[in-house]
Amino acid sequence: MKAKIVLSRLRGYTGSGVWDLCRSYESGEFNVIHQHWVNFLPKPGSVVLDIGAGSGRDAVALSRLGFKVFAVEPSPDMLAAAKTIHPSSDVVWMQDSLPSLPSVKLLGRRFDLILLSAVWMHLNKNERREAMLTLHQLSGHKGVVIITIRHPADKARRMFSVSPQETKTLAFESGFLQIASAQYQDPLERSGRSAISWSVHVLRRR
Repeated sequence: MKAKIVLSRLRGYTGSGVWDLCRSYESGEFNVIHQHWVNFLPKPGSVVLDIGAGSGRDAVALSRLGFKVFAVEPSPDMLAAAKTIHPSSDVVWMQDSLPSLPSVKLLGRRFDLILLSAVWMHLNKNERREAMLTLHQLSGHKGVVIITIRHPADKARRMFSVSPQETKTLAFESGFLQIASAQYQDPLERSGRSAISWSVHVLRRR
């Protein structure tokens, strides 16, 4: 079963602007972007799912750290760009979409770490509820889920405002425990991003 990809939901992530986005994403270093949660990485050899993989920056960085990485991206244009930018990586690339991730479920795998970097705020409230249950289904025993959320939402790219408390509560109701969280300014030091901040939620399957 394949996910039904609704292109209207990918506004800003298809077409000619994709390469500009990829250049922006690739300008950031994994250890800098994700410094607030990297101490929760599992042991090398663990299986990782990167949802909303974008340019492939994080998926490839995780692969180089010794993880088996499955990278999922709903946008066909972003997925093609990621494969072009990182042609020799060991990452398994997949097109699939939240909230249900049907293609990923067909793999029959449980994941030690699931990363959703700059993804959660693209889902509306009902989608977030279904997606959290999907994450629980895909998480292994004591599996860790990392969710980073942009503030404020960019309405030009189908984003929704999501409060940290809502995310913590929804996680608990879906079978997770929030074991860490943080709020921080945007780590990409470029003009026009000084007003952007992020929250990160580190969840563990109960």
